[in-house]
Amino acid sequence: MATGNLVVTTDLLFEGVHFSERTTRAADVGWRAAAANLSDLAAMGARPIGTLIGLGLPPETPVNWVEELYRGFTECADPHGAPILGCDNCRAQSRSIAVTALGIVAPDRVLKRTSAQPTDVLVVTGTLGDSQAGLE
Repeated sequence: MATGNLVVTTDLLFEGVHFSERTTRAADVGWRAAAANLSDLAAMGARPIGTLIGLGLPPETPVNWVEELYRGFTECADPHGAPILGCDNCRAQSRSIAVTALGIVAPDRVLKRTSAQPTDVLVVTGTLGDSQAGLE
C-alpha cells in the first residue's frame, strides 16, 4: 500500500447545467468527469489511486449511453492509475454523475489553497467558458 496522506475530492456533473445530450456525447461526459477530479488531485500534489462513481439516471436512459460514459471515464482515468473502485446508481429525473477521487501525497508535498502567496503564478489551461459553450 502507498504511504502518505490520503486526499479526497468530489465533483458533480448535472445534465442541463454541465452538459447537454444535444451537444455532448456520453463518452465526453465521462472523460470530463474523470478529468475534473484528476485535475483536483494534481492541484493538491497527489497521485491518484482510485475513483468512486455515483449515477443518477432516468429510467429511459439507454444502456449504450451508460456504457459510453464509462468508456470515456476509463479512457481518461486508467492511464493515470485511477481505476473505478466502486459505483452506485439510482433513478433520477435527469442524468447526473458524482465522482469521488482518492489520491496519496507525501505529507511534505501537500499543496493547499491557504499556502498561496501574492507573488505565485496562476496558470490556466484551455479556454475559460468552454463548459458553458457545450450547452449552447
